[in-house]
Amino acid sequence: MNSRTSQTPVVSLSKVASRVTLATAFLLASSVGLTPSFAADEKPISLETELADAVEFPVLLSQATAENTILLFTTNRYTVRVYQDGNQTLMNVYDATFDINRQFEAPTQFTILNNQGTYISTGSFAGLQARYEVSVINAQQARLLIRDGSGNSISNELSTSVSISRVDTQEQDDQNTILRFNTASYAVHVFEREGNRFMNVHNRFTAMTEVNGQAANLAPNEAPYENAVSYVSSGTRNGQPVEYFARIDAAGSTILEIFNINRQRLFQEPGEGPITLNIPSADLPVGVETIGGAESAYVAAVFGGQETLSELQQFYPDAFMDGARQGSFINVGFFPNRDSAEARVFELRGRGFNARVIFRDIDFR
Repeated sequence: MNSRTSQTPVVSLSKVASRVTLATAFLLASSVGLTPSFAADEKPISLETELADAVEFPVLLSQATAENTILLFTTNRYTVRVYQDGNQTLMNVYDATFDINRQFEAPTQFTILNNQGTYISTGSFAGLQARYEVSVINAQQARLLIRDGSGNSISNELSTSVSISRVDTQEQDDQNTILRFNTASYAVHVFEREGNRFMNVHNRFTAMTEVNGQAANLAPNEAPYENAVSYVSSGTRNGQPVEYFARIDAAGSTILEIFNINRQRLFQEPGEGPITLNIPSADLPVGVETIGGAESAYVAAVFGGQETLSELQQFYPDAFMDGARQGSFINVGFFPNRDSAEARVFELRGRGFNARVIFRDIDFR
């Protein structure tokens, strides 16, 4: 085990007015229900061994409690902590090599990036603008990726140990997904937690999350979307309050629209690629029995077995084994029209896969 990760950290102090014993510090930690491992995310400060009568303790207890920690892990070089403070999500990144905090109480946003739950904060590294991406691979493994202002990697490390992980993995997250799709510019995710709906909208070009876990509601079925399911959430765009509408119609076509408070449409872009959906039946418009799926008869199909499927899922995590009258194949996306399916097939062939469009007889299904 790396010597840095095996050291027992102490409760971090921003200021110590008088000298106290190390035992006193641990007593303070135990009095609020802490263990030393829960304080590993702030830079340790050595405590001298004499006890004084008066002690000033501006200890960051709100940041040191286990209850508000979302994710805590170490790498060979860093200790990373993501935690909740009131309604804010914050990040600390301690660099053991230089004995400094690279990030401290940095505002943090959650999004799905490359099909992984990712916490993102911005700051600096060695005087340069930097972006810190903390990705959750699974409950036992996480990754810290630090990029410079141009997107180049400064540091990329896997965890050597994960002390606390209260983040859903992608597989767990999909169980709560109501609707997930991509457009050319955005990744859109509508999901449910404890009976409430929420929405994330991630800008794929700016790498910023414009809607981060905001409450989402079922929007009225108004023309021209009276036969579609629409979810709406609020956010800000270019500093102005806006509403984001994530929509899917009966044929499986998706679209993202953004309106200002005067109901003027600022942005509209159709979805592309695979869709994850689990629309509650109560959300369906009157007269619409199903949304997407079977009605999307054009399939981007790849021929191969489990080995090919594993390769495909590195690029298209939603790919799965499927079949129709033509035989078995790997489904890498179903689409409401041939043009959309052909675009996916062209993309697959560019990656070296044997792909073609299959028209699936939906009555056969």
